[in-house]
Amino acid sequence: MLILLIAFLAAGCIGGGGDEQGQTTTPTTTPDSTAAPTTMAPTTAAPTTAAPTTPAPTAAPTTAPPEPVDPDEGIDATWPMVRHDATGSAATDVEAPMRPGIIWTVDVGRYTPVPPVVTYGRVYHIQSAQNPDTGFWFDSLVCRDSTTGDEQWSVAFPSLVGPSAVPCVSGGLVLVNTRGAGFLAYDAFTGEQVWRTSVMQGPGEQFSAPVAHDGMVYLALTGVDGGGAVTGRVSCHDLETGAPQWERQLGDCPVGAPAIGNGNAYIATRAESAERLTITALNASTGRTAWTATVVVDRGGAIMTVDAPLLSGTHVYVPYYYIESMGDHILAVKCYDAQTGAPSWSYESRARYTSDEYLYYERGGATLSGTDLHVLAPYRPSQRADIITRCYLLDAQTGEERVVTTLDAELFFPRRTAAQLLAVSQAGTSLRVHGLDAGTGQQVWTFSVRSDTSAGGTGGGQAAITDGYIFLRLGNTLYCLG
Repeated sequence: MLILLIAFLAAGCIGGGGDEQGQTTTPTTTPDSTAAPTTMAPTTAAPTTAAPTTPAPTAAPTTAPPEPVDPDEGIDATWPMVRHDATGSAATDVEAPMRPGIIWTVDVGRYTPVPPVVTYGRVYHIQSAQNPDTGFWFDSLVCRDSTTGDEQWSVAFPSLVGPSAVPCVSGGLVLVNTRGAGFLAYDAFTGEQVWRTSVMQGPGEQFSAPVAHDGMVYLALTGVDGGGAVTGRVSCHDLETGAPQWERQLGDCPVGAPAIGNGNAYIATRAESAERLTITALNASTGRTAWTATVVVDRGGAIMTVDAPLLSGTHVYVPYYYIESMGDHILAVKCYDAQTGAPSWSYESRARYTSDEYLYYERGGATLSGTDLHVLAPYRPSQRADIITRCYLLDAQTGEERVVTTLDAELFFPRRTAAQLLAVSQAGTSLRVHGLDAGTGQQVWTFSVRSDTSAGGTGGGQAAITDGYIFLRLGNTLYCLG
């Protein structure tokens, strides 16, 4: 048990219907290990398999791009950032298809399992390919037509320095942070680089997906200080220029991306020792502390996060697990007034998980839609049993437990639609998307594929949902389901 716990805590901070075979495509460039990112001209051909070739000079688009549209207008018809919107809700008011089928697929490679985002009638995602000469893998930021999957443009990055977090689209720009090429913005319609800045302070630093709101873009980052302690910070930049606006150092490790709204940026942080979980509200314009609250501290065992904070118009929610000194694992949620930080309510699961039942660290997840707060908690009923999941539906206003449903699979990355809760599971080489009734938690449908999960796994299984379509990466394949 101790070995399992250490393994889960080591991952500590920012990191979160059939056997059909889809069409494949690969990037059209093979950058070397030192080249700058290269923008490729748009194409109109359907996705096909092609070997990487020598980079071509940057070319102008072959068709005039459409006029930019504000993605905040009609945002429910799009999914422009990692958790749909700046509040981190992971929810949309549109409906996903029931019992979906494949519209198109694209092979996106083995290296970087990052989920897509969708807006402007386009899908933006990370694609990997192997340089046949060196054997190194490299990443590309790719834009595709959301209806056909046809590539519109791509930007290739040198080996080992490409993106490893979900892109964010706002104000006609695609924002992407990279492991070594900087924090960049590209024109969402042409792929031309608009600005580039640096936010990384060390080679081992981790970062969240960007979150854009009201002309600003926010990042949470985790690194190691001169004394070897893990610390975090939040960085804010101007959306149009990339110019730094403010940066705030945090004593502990950030949990996922910040949630933005009510004039504040809300960030949860967890102590490296796993003995403390805190929620802090920073003024979104200045970075100054509006309020801070200790969610839980030193319960005799480790404190583990379920998801990043979720924000409503009036409250902010922090879901987490903790382990008591006797070994019991408890699922909990705390709710705070978003303006003052005053506690509003606290919830703990009635069915406590014994020491033989392990809640999986940073698995599961949460969504917020109106007064519905869903939390998924995967666990193992006994040491040799398969992992199953409890789906909790809480009243977001009162914390009252409405429904608890047990599902026979390890579910994670929940996404809420008008009437459904979507989640992903993995069993051996089978990857599944599950459609649950949002009111009852009962499973309605599943979509299954077989994949080399050791390559891509479920890391990109966080779905982007638009009206009637589901976009997600399962294993090495990007799927459009409808």
